[in-house]
This record gives sequence, structure tokens and C-alpha cells, in this order.
Amino acid sequence: MGRGAGGGGDERRTGDWPVFLVDEDVNRPAIPAGSGLVVDGNDILLVIPLHRFIGHRRMIDYMDFVTDTMVSEVLALAGIDGAQVDTVIVSGRGAQFPGIRDRVWASFPQADKPDFDTRQMKEAVVSGAIGWQDWRVNATERDRAKPKLGVLLDRNERLVLEEDWSEPIDLSGPSAKFDIVQVMHANPDPRTDFQSLRRHFYISLQGHSLLRDEYCQTVDHLWFSKRMNDEGHIEIALSNEDGEKIVIGEEISTHREITEPPWPIGSYLLPND
Repeated sequence: MGRGAGGGGDERRTGDWPVFLVDEDVNRPAIPAGSGLVVDGNDILLVIPLHRFIGHRRMIDYMDFVTDTMVSEVLALAGIDGAQVDTVIVSGRGAQFPGIRDRVWASFPQADKPDFDTRQMKEAVVSGAIGWQDWRVNATERDRAKPKLGVLLDRNERLVLEEDWSEPIDLSGPSAKFDIVQVMHANPDPRTDFQSLRRHFYISLQGHSLLRDEYCQTVDHLWFSKRMNDEGHIEIALSNEDGEKIVIGEEISTHREITEPPWPIGSYLLPND
């Protein structure tokens, strides 16, 4: 970083290609204002004005997700309002990205926002991690936010949560595939969620969709159920009206225990898709 001319550029490397994010308000005699390739000695530079990077649709969506959606989900799962939070610390290198801190703080109007130096910030992060682990060890089942299992159907437009598995599920929709998912989401709505980054709240348990015809060649409706097997792992089974049952737990995770994803989304890193 810091290779931009006159201190006005911020370098990001993608493979062997340096990409400069240029602040157009800063004098930069070696880097032009517009986007494009620039030859600098033996280097070929891809220059992107900073305002175009921040204003890109995908970056706007990402900023909305990490500063609004994520905060709303955390508060909803905790069952509290942002005004009830008394202290907010935004840490990490990602927090230096323009606007992130202010947008996160806006959700907590009553919270104290300590102005820590580097050492104090590191101590706060370590203390928070220790406190989080202590809470996890001592928390009761009532205290924990639990993920939900569900069947995702009709090209990711219909979700049947396990609380509704007492009735048979109609698999005769427009898609020949369905998926078993774990949802860590306060108000799941796949029809709209899968049009945005909220799709990352849905964790596929088997990593691929299941083919409907392999399980219901002669009927359209099947009962889904889950149980704990003798090894203490969760099994999911499909059965027809005659009670004939197919256990699909082996296909899901070779009988590994289904666990909570890193909360509240499946991964701290979003795939570059």
C-alpha cells in the first residue's frame, strides 16, 4: 500500500497486477484521473478512481450488508434494540474502509464509542474474545440463538422450516432439485434473500442439491424428519405415506454432527462470485 503518487493512491494487488484506488482530490502527477492502464517504468498499472470503486453497485450492496443487515440480524437474534447497547468498538483493518465505522455507529445512538489507540484496541479485542468464550461455555440452551433446519425448494424461492415438518412437503414444484439448509436468520424469505447478499444466511448441509426423482418417483409429497443417531449425530430422513423411509444423513455430511456456522452467517469471508 501507499505506492500511489503524492500519497494519493492506495495499491491493492490482484495476483501480479497492482490496482490503484485513486483519491482524485489529492495531487498525483504520475497517475491520471481516469480509469485505465498506465505504464510506470516496468510496471503496468490498472488505475481505478476511488469514487468509482466505492460507488460500484457491488460495493454499495456489500456496505449495506455489513453495516445494516448484519447489525439488524445480530440485534434481532439477541432480542434487543440498538439503543440498549452501551458501548460499541469497531476493530480490524476492514474498519478503516471509508464510512464503515460511522455507518455501524449510526445503529447504536446511545452507545459510547471509545477512542482507543492501537494497544488499547488490541487489548479490547482480546478481552472481548475471552468474554465471548466464557459466555459460550456458561450459556444455557435458552440463551443461545439456534440455527434452523429447512428444505429449500422451487429454485430457492420456497423454504419449509423444520417446525413445519409435521406435514408432508410437496416436492412437485418447478425445479427437479431441493436442498437441505441451515438458516441463521431472524426472518428468512428466500424469494428476496437470494437476490442479495442475504443468501449467505443459508448454509447448504450437503454442499449440493438433491435430485427429487431419486426420492419421490411415484409420489409428490414426502415427510421430512430428523433424529439423533446412536453416535450422537443428526440424521435427516424422508418417508412416504406407507412409512417407507430413506435416511439421507450419509449424503449430507457422512454422519458428521450438524453444527452452528460462524455466527451469524456461514463464513466470515464472502466468496468472490
